[in-house]
Amino acid sequence: MLAFSPIAQLLLSPLYVPLVWGRMVAVYTSKRPQWPDDVEAQCQTEKDDPYAKTADDNAPFSFVEGTWPIICFCIGSLITLSGIIWAAYTYFMMFVNG
Repeated sequence: MLAFSPIAQLLLSPLYVPLVWGRMVAVYTSKRPQWPDDVEAQCQTEKDDPYAKTADDNAPFSFVEGTWPIICFCIGSLITLSGIIWAAYTYFMMFVNG
């Protein structure tokens, strides 16, 4: 959504970090879908098929498309974690001193 707006990515990264962490947990804990063996046997792609697309056909990422979102994710994670720790500390101190 913000692929070509690096400043907006950086500024909004603390808000997007919980969504990204949730997606990462979902992806890494989910089973990869797979077609049944009989469907795989019937639907083989020919080696010289001009319409077949694989990951090898993708263009390499530029800095703004690949590295910058990772930097924003790390900065956003640190800011969000700092906010959570600050809120927890404030909440805890409210009851200890109160």
